[in-house]
Amino acid sequence: MRPIQLLFIILLSSSFLVAQDNYYFPERNAEWAKKPSTEFKINSNKLLEAVDFAKNNEYSGSRDLRIAILKGFEREPFHEILGPTKKRGGPAGMIIKNGYIIAKWGDTKRVDMTFSVTKSFLSTVAGLAEDKSLISNMKDKVGQYIWDGTFGGEHNGKITWEHLLQQNSDWSGELWGGKDWADRPPKEGGVDDWKFRKLNEPGTVMEYNDVRVNVLAYSLTHIWRKPLPMVLKEQLMESPNLGKDCESILKEYSELVDKYIGGQDTDAVLKKLEGWANDPIFNKCKKSDEYKDRFFDLEEKMYADEDEDL
Repeated sequence: MRPIQLLFIILLSSSFLVAQDNYYFPERNAEWAKKPSTEFKINSNKLLEAVDFAKNNEYSGSRDLRIAILKGFEREPFHEILGPTKKRGGPAGMIIKNGYIIAKWGDTKRVDMTFSVTKSFLSTVAGLAEDKSLISNMKDKVGQYIWDGTFGGEHNGKITWEHLLQQNSDWSGELWGGKDWADRPPKEGGVDDWKFRKLNEPGTVMEYNDVRVNVLAYSLTHIWRKPLPMVLKEQLMESPNLGKDCESILKEYSELVDKYIGGQDTDAVLKKLEGWANDPIFNKCKKSDEYKDRFFDLEEKMYADEDEDL
């Protein structure tokens, strides 16, 4: 189910050769800056047409998502709602150019259920797991990590993390009362046809399936050994470098090193650097092929200054 709660239309320039300085990213908790569309040579009448189109093409299902879900999945056997739902708001969205808001409509601050964000959430948590070496390689078989029988058998035993993330695993089984074959079954046939279908070789056929998405969430929870929302909060959302690119982080790191060597606010600088030590965004930049030598040079510069003081 994919109801539209918030429509984002991102208008990008035709070339990525524009300097990074031309792009804006709002600071955390700051008011998101707006600019008139004319500043970007965007036709204001066409822009208004796009906004009107979004307003007039709301998702056709009920705003009561409990009703919408039951209606949308009524042909699925054994379908039931296991968790809470809430009513959604009306059409809302923003049009962004180079990071600036050039148009908005509806209640953009309303929190609605956003189902498909699950895929972005889980792929991010999986990437963090690989960064932390909790997953050695995305091509590893998941059964090497999850030993409770979820990936037992000849078919499920072939499934890798990559298959789960690309939604082409064709995992077969039952999880939390949901059966893989009962989720979005084909229009043809009946329960026996769906239940005893021929399984596809993992990695060969992409098919969206909520039960298999839940299998990915279940598997990631196993390797992190904590609730996944907590993982995202601790490993990413609380990062002091959230929203910054590696070039910006390198520049700030260089300024901190210069302050430290110059004896300016050394306690504050050290405290900030200590806070960065376990920051996944900082460490990812620091280890990247493009930036690792430049970070290494700055560290040497700082440690060389300490050796001279000794």
